Amino acid sequence: MSSFPRIIMPVGVLILFFYCCDGTCEFCSYTNQTTTHSKCSETCGGGERYYFHYVCCANFTKPECERKCNISLTLTKSVQIFESCNKNCSKGGTYNDTTERCDCPEGTGGRCCNQYVKRSIGRKSPYLTVGLPLGLILLLAIVVVIVYGWCMNRRRNLRVDITNTGSGEKVQGYNNI
Repeated sequence: MSSFPRIIMPVGVLILFFYCCDGTCEFCSYTNQTTTHSKCSETCGGGERYYFHYVCCANFTKPECERKCNISLTLTKSVQIFESCNKNCSKGGTYNDTTERCDCPEGTGGRCCNQYVKRSIGRKSPYLTVGLPLGLILLLAIVVVIVYGWCMNRRRNLRVDITNTGSGEKVQGYNNI
């Protein structure tokens, strides 16, 4: 027996399989075809890249496949898959997967912890939670006290003027009772 029938037999079975089964894959599953990854959006400090993974839609159109598989497809009947990349940080920083950024050590900052940050040493100016400097609040309080004192003094002087006049006379818009 020659080697010719040994080669023809597996090829024939494969052709028969594709002919009978129409060469389809499991419907709504990912095929083994993907595109290459895109370039990462950042060089360090965490970025994002994507690739396309093709979905088996058999002979259905894109809208039919989306409806039956309950997924959103691109024009090429594929799904865009995102993944993180370049999670490296400089100068002792560590990448935090929760915040998706670098946690930088004291004295460094920036997206990748590659920038030195000057820290002010000594006394810091006190701020309230509303963000106003303490000096401005004190100045405002002094103005309020002065205005209040002026108003109270003026009111007291008006009462004195009213009590010193005879009854029945009008004094500065008041009727004596």
